[in-house]
Parts: sequence; C-alpha cells; structure tokens
Amino acid sequence: LWIGTDSQIYWGNYRNGTQPASLSFQSLGRGFAEIEYLFRDSSKRLWISTKSGLLLLNLRTPGPVLPIRNEDIQSFLPSDTDPFSINSFRVHDIIEDSFHNIWMASSAGGLNILKPYTKPFGLIRRQVAGQTNPATNYINAISKDESRNRVWIGTRNGLASYDLKTKTYVNFLEHSYYGSVNSTDVSALHQTADGTLWIGTRYGGLFTLDPQTNKIQSVPSLPGELNWYSLSIESITEDQYGFIWLATFTGGLYRLNRTSKQGVVYSHVKRTLPTSDFTYLHYDPRRSILWASTHNAGLLKIAVTPQSIRLVKQFKHEAHNPNSLSTTIPGLCYRIIRVSSGLVLLVVDCIACIPLPTERNAWNAGFHGFRKPTWKVCYWMNPVISGLVAPVFIS
Repeated sequence: LWIGTDSQIYWGNYRNGTQPASLSFQSLGRGFAEIEYLFRDSSKRLWISTKSGLLLLNLRTPGPVLPIRNEDIQSFLPSDTDPFSINSFRVHDIIEDSFHNIWMASSAGGLNILKPYTKPFGLIRRQVAGQTNPATNYINAISKDESRNRVWIGTRNGLASYDLKTKTYVNFLEHSYYGSVNSTDVSALHQTADGTLWIGTRYGGLFTLDPQTNKIQSVPSLPGELNWYSLSIESITEDQYGFIWLATFTGGLYRLNRTSKQGVVYSHVKRTLPTSDFTYLHYDPRRSILWASTHNAGLLKIAVTPQSIRLVKQFKHEAHNPNSLSTTIPGLCYRIIRVSSGLVLLVVDCIACIPLPTERNAWNAGFHGFRKPTWKVCYWMNPVISGLVAPVFIS
C-alpha cells in the first residue's frame, strides 16, 4: 500500500492476510515537493508527480529498499531546448493503455506519451503526432476506451478523443460549439456499461457521446431544477439499475435514467439529504450502496434501490464521539473505495494511494476504516499533514 502526502511517501506491506489495523508504514526516507499524484505501472515502476517535476522510482524488489537512494530516482523536467522533454512541471492524471504506453495529463502542457519499450525514459514527446491536437493544453482528466482503442481527454476547452491506431484526434465541445465564446471546462468523465460516454462540465452543461457514431448530445436540464449551465459537475458514476448519478458542488445529488435522461434531485434544499455540496461518488454494486463525499457534511452512506434512496449513515466529526471522523472541515474532499474483509477505506488528508501488485482489491488511502457490522471508525495511522489538501483518488 502506497500513501502520498504533501511531502512524504509511505509504504505499508499488505500481504498474507494482514489487516489494515495492524499495518505499519515506513517513509521512503526523503522529502518531496508537494506531491500531486502517484501511479504504479504494470512494470512496477512508481511515478511521482510533484509541483517541481515528475519523478520515476525504479523498484528493485516488491517493496522499496529503504532508505531510497538518489540513484533509484529519475527526474523529468520540461526543457525548451529538448523537443522530447515533458511538457509541464505538473501532471494531474496518469493512465496506462493496453500497449503499455504511459499517458500523462499535464497542467498547461497538453498530453504526454511515454513508450517505455521503444524509447528511453527521457524521450517523452512534446506533441503527439496527428492531424489535430486538443483544443487546449490544460487537461483535467483522461480515460481509456479499451474496446475501441482510444483515449478520452477532458480539457478546459472541451473533450478530445485520441485513436491509438491512427494517431489522430477528434475534438468535441470546443469553444465554437453552439456558437459559444466561452470554453467548456470538462471536469468529469464516465463510460457506462452500454459504452456511452457521459461528460460533466463546470458550468458548461451535461453531455453524452455515442461511441459508435461519435454523435454528441446535450442532456436537457430537469424540469423545475437548476440549469446544467449553473452547476459544476464534480463526479459521475452508475448503479446496477441503470441510473446515472451526478455529484454537483452546489446543486445536490442527481439521479438520472440512463435512457430517458429524466430523474430526481436529492439535496439539503429538498430536505432529502443533509447537504447540497457534493464532491465525489463511489458506488458499491454488491450492496447497492452509494458513498458520497461532501464539501461540508462529511461522508454519506446511501442505500440505493430502483425506486428510492435511504440515508443509512452520515459520518462526520463529533466532538465527544471517539468513533466519529477526525474532522468535517469545509473544503476537505473525501475519496472512498470498498476493499475486502468488510473494510471501507477513506481518504482524509492523504493525496493518493496505490495497491501493491499482490493485492487484487482496489485500495484508497486515508486514516479511517469502517468495520462492519457496527460501522465504527477505527484509526491505524496518525495524520501526517496539517493543511487542507484535496486528495487524488487512484485505484
């Protein structure tokens, strides 16, 4: 288990049935400059994105040999004189495709691709060859469509798809869409079970894209509800009943029928949930539970049925309750994912966490675990940063 904070990376061995409550974490023995993202590729290399550049840690064993030596770490920095250098100091998102190419979404630097088996690590192309490029170099998110061998790229000026075979781009929702002079800031992407791509934006609307025709459609706002163009869509997920869930930052939690696009809103205003400010969603299909991270009301556990929802429990800070969350600070973003043995892990102050290759279950980072059946909070690691840091979720 790898945990990144703002300046440190910790490693804990989770093998042979070890329970998280007994995990012991070790620091890599050196500091880092404001870690933003961690990613472990299929070759067991650990990529570390910081505000001062991208680092690569070549692990010689399943776990690190501590302390980490300087010669174990490679750094990648932008260079105007090197056409094969990385495009930006900051990388927001990293994925690996089926060809083992490493894709990196960078801040103001566009899309970087690294082909580790055909070129040296230093040769990260400044621009991917193709007939068209994304409409902007500011990239928020990337997602793989393995069935059609392409990468979806969410940017501050629309959506782009990159065909891995033809090496060409197709742009959608750029600033000229519908005659708009404003950029469409794509903030959330989710590909549903039927292949449809749902595209959430910050104050730019909600869209779907048919993967077969590449036809993009605007989803109409719900009658009597806030217009999509007045909402910031932070997260999108899908439940087992065919409903799409949208977390909006001020407008509540939306549940839409995947086919009709009609639905309902749950919020503080409607007195159905304790807040209207949502930041992240995770759906557990085995128990039909929707975990909802909020801006000001902690973490919500919501039972989902085909007809309705039920707030099972609200996890938040309670001054005299040792089993409550350690804090419910406005602006703190919780990220959650269920793991085995009846444990849910919750990110609070951590930046990111990556599973070891021996652990098949997806993990997230944090300082809290919820143990069934009591759902009491158990702590196994002390907080390691004092400031507010919005975590990056990696599974």
